[in-house]
Amino acid sequence: EEALEWWYYTGHLQDEEGRWYGFEHVFFLMEYGGQPAVMAHHALTDDSGETFEYNVKYGALETSLPETGFNFSLQGLTLQGGGGKDTLSGKAGPYALNLSLEDPNFPVVHHGNGYQAYPFGGYTYYYSRPRMTVSGTLMVGEEQRNVEGLAWFDHQWGDLTQATNQGWDWFAIQLED
Repeated sequence: EEALEWWYYTGHLQDEEGRWYGFEHVFFLMEYGGQPAVMAHHALTDDSGETFEYNVKYGALETSLPETGFNFSLQGLTLQGGGGKDTLSGKAGPYALNLSLEDPNFPVVHHGNGYQAYPFGGYTYYYSRPRMTVSGTLMVGEEQRNVEGLAWFDHQWGDLTQATNQGWDWFAIQLED
């Protein structure tokens, strides 16, 4: 177990009528007061509706993690999976997502081998799945919309205390090719 670990999804979705949405769904596993704790973020941007909604939850880790993969549930936000086949659900404002994500390819390991020691202290293990296919449903109030799209997944863990103290800028670009 590491001091900080996260499973981070960002993606673009389109419904059957051509409307576009962006989403973020993240679970952080950390230590708080000497106990394992979880923080979850869920956000949705409705491009055509010009709306942004988000939901942030905090709580104790109530179940142990499986030996392989991951399985989280925190106050209505969920995340399960591993090996490139994941599911997530979340609600923010009038929007509720239920998505299946899949990547048949091997993950991309960062820094050549998935490990980096920081010169200012600490280390990280890090890999991504930059082109996960996504399908599922988006509820907008009582209306269900089928959605499809692409997502980027990052999984990072390690001794990131010094890195979080230093701060960093992070962005992702997903090009067609």
